[in-house]
This record gives sequence, C-alpha cells and structure tokens, in this order.
Amino acid sequence: MRSRWSPLERGWMKLNTDAVVSKNDMSASIGGVIRDADATWVYDFFMAADKEAPFKFEVRAVLEGLRLA
Repeated sequence: MRSRWSPLERGWMKLNTDAVVSKNDMSASIGGVIRDADATWVYDFFMAADKEAPFKFEVRAVLEGLRLA
C-alpha cells in the first residue's frame, strides 16, 4: 500500500508512523516522521522493538511519535 502526503493547514504538523516484523527471525522495528504544513521534514525516529503482537508494534510507533512531538 502506498501512502501519499495530504497538505495541512498552516501551523499544524503531521506524524506518520509504521512498524515492521521480519518473517525470518521475528525481529521488529518501528519508525516515524514528523513534517510541517509544507511537508518539510522536522524530525524522524527509528528503533528496534521488542517481540510483541503486531498490533502492539503499530501502537508503540504512534506513542513514540507522539512522545517526540
């Protein structure tokens, strides 16, 4: 599935997150990016995640992104 940037109103920022699990060894990582209304990169993050249920990876990515925002 491809994502596409949707413009924001001035003064707002957008957080996009994702998580991935390797089928080979079940290792996981999460990441995200914060961009401003002009789609200019403001901050990003990437980190290894503990082995948990896939839904928890997605939630952890969102929570980490919100914490950094």
